[in-house]
Amino acid sequence: MEHAVLMESAARILVALACGSFVGVERLIAHKTAGMRTYALAAGGSALFIVLSQLYSVANNTNPQYVLGQIVAGIGFLAAGSIIVSGDKVLGLTTASGIWFMAAIGATFGYGYYALGLLMTFLLLITLSTLLKFENYALRKYSKNKKED
Repeated sequence: MEHAVLMESAARILVALACGSFVGVERLIAHKTAGMRTYALAAGGSALFIVLSQLYSVANNTNPQYVLGQIVAGIGFLAAGSIIVSGDKVLGLTTASGIWFMAAIGATFGYGYYALGLLMTFLLLITLSTLLKFENYALRKYSKNKKED
């Protein structure tokens, strides 16, 4: 393998790992079970699968797009393991969605779309941190004004 291709491939995977770790820090601060390692591995693994599929497809004249669909299914299965039903409550949906979205970001880096991957990492962080505060505010405001039937 050419040195430049190896370095570019490694850069894609490292940036995915770094962004996954960064999102994982936010999850740790929010006291969630999936943290830096989970998010980093989901992103880095997705990037690695994309890079490998591209390298293989060039060498063997095949379509690398099949791997993306397998990542979506595989990460969906993995993320589903974080969902717990306890009585009338469902826990872990945000964690599952976050892992799934982080894997998509990892695939984005795997394809070499750094700017899009960075933008999506930023938007994921905003979604995870800001919308929770808004949800809590809305629940407090509307549950106080709710009248009993």
